Amino acid sequence: MATKRLHGGLRMLASFATVSIGIWSGANAYADTWTTSTTNGVPITSNQTTTKVGIALSPANATPAGSLEVRSATNSLDALVVNQAATGTQGAIARFRQSGTTKIIMTGPGRLGIGTQTPSEQLHVVGNVQVTGTVNADAGLKIKGQWSLEVPDYVFEAKYKPMGLSDLESYVRTNKHLPEVPSATEMKNQGMDVATMNLTLLKKVEELTLYVIEQDKKIKELSAKIQ
Repeated sequence: MATKRLHGGLRMLASFATVSIGIWSGANAYADTWTTSTTNGVPITSNQTTTKVGIALSPANATPAGSLEVRSATNSLDALVVNQAATGTQGAIARFRQSGTTKIIMTGPGRLGIGTQTPSEQLHVVGNVQVTGTVNADAGLKIKGQWSLEVPDYVFEAKYKPMGLSDLESYVRTNKHLPEVPSATEMKNQGMDVATMNLTLLKKVEELTLYVIEQDKKIKELSAKIQ
C-alpha cells in the first residue's frame, strides 16, 4: 500500500496489486497537480480541456467516457465504493445533481430517492416509472394517495339501474367484451391501468350481484305461484 500526499492534507492511498484507490482529507484540500508514471502505481489520466478524469483505465492513456470513469480489472473487486462513515440521518451517502438541483439521492438510512430529496421508503420515486419485466411484491401492492377515480359503491344506490340483461347480451355478442371494459386489442396496444381496471371489475361484480338478487326474487315469485 502506497500513500501519496497531494496538497493541503489530501492523501491518495493506492494498492497496486488490486488497483484500488482511496482519497481522504482531514481538512480542506485541493488536488492541483497529478504526477503520472508509466512503470508503477495506478494510472490516473486527466484532461484539462475536457475536465475528464480516468482511474485505472486500460490502456492507461484511454479517454474517460465521462467526467469521471473508474475501472476495475477484476470481477472480485468493486469499481467504486462510497462509504459514509458517520452515523445518523443528516448527511447523504451520495447525491447526484444537475445544475445544482438534486435528481437522485441515497440518504443516510439507505433510502433511494429519485425526483425527491426526502425519500420515505427504501425506494421513493416522484414521477412515472417504466418497467420492462415483472414487478414482484411479496407483501402485496398498494395504491394510495389522492386520486380522481371513483369507487363504484354508487351501484348499490336505489336510483342506479344496471343495463338490462337482453341489452347486455346484445352488447357482448357484438363487441366480445363487457361494457366499460377495454377490448383485448386496446389492452395489447395501449396497456392497462391497474387501478382503473380493478375498479371497473369491482363495478361489474357489484352489477352481477344486483342481477343475482333480481333473479332470486323472480325465482321465489315463480316458486310461490307454482305452489
